[in-house]
Amino acid sequence: MAELPKFDFSSIKRPVIKRPSVLPPLVKNTPRFRPDYATLYGSSLDQSIQGRTGIGSQAAALGAGKPITDPASRFLSIPSNYQFAEDPFSIKISGDAKFAGVPNFLGGGQYTIDPNQLGKLAKSEHIRDPKENAILRAGLSPDLWQIDHVIPLWAGGTDNLSNKQLLTTTDHDKKTKVGAVARTLFYAEKITLSEAIVQVINWRDKDIRKIILIDNPGGTDDGDIVGADPLIVAQNQKDKWDSIEKVGIKDIFKEIPTAINKLTSRFVPPITQDFGKGLIGS
Repeated sequence: MAELPKFDFSSIKRPVIKRPSVLPPLVKNTPRFRPDYATLYGSSLDQSIQGRTGIGSQAAALGAGKPITDPASRFLSIPSNYQFAEDPFSIKISGDAKFAGVPNFLGGGQYTIDPNQLGKLAKSEHIRDPKENAILRAGLSPDLWQIDHVIPLWAGGTDNLSNKQLLTTTDHDKKTKVGAVARTLFYAEKITLSEAIVQVINWRDKDIRKIILIDNPGGTDDGDIVGADPLIVAQNQKDKWDSIEKVGIKDIFKEIPTAINKLTSRFVPPITQDFGKGLIGS
């Protein structure tokens, strides 16, 4: 029997995936417990979410996709020991900065706003608290359910209960892919921060079947879009989403003129200003 020719596999080179030079790494989880929980939330951990400790997994699942708690008011003072991430794209907040709650009819959530630096990103640091996550899941499997930030930390979302929700792992993966598109475009200065947040808020109606993310836990490229040029991939995906007419934020605002007047008649976060001006027309 003739001997088969040998193939030199060492000649095969792995493709190099180029990343936009402007794209910083995701905010990584800090492996330590949240300090002084009472100062951050106004009460102890158990007191802050005592309604969750005995609700059971079925009730927790029924509440999925909604913020864990509603903020006490639209704007809240930022605790002195609240931690912000040090990032070249993130501002250093002034003493006038506040936690701002997004109206429930827009999906809820909370983010940081500085009236002296409107439209600028103030990125919160993610401090992992295993006990908190376990209580929020109320007995549901961590393999099937994830604690998600309604407005991502990279988009200025806070690391508070008012900006956290329970999602299935499938939904969380989809929202993460939509967020990767928005994040890539935002850091490349192709869209504004408000536009990025709107994309993430509307994650449920997005087709993400062709989006693949790098799975490299702990690496600076973890969660980035796979492709020779991730920025082009993200832009093409956004163009496809924009070409599909759906009922969205623009239509919701048209149906709630009273709310628009109230929101635009006083100081409001830049996300609402953009809705009131650019997205619904004059």
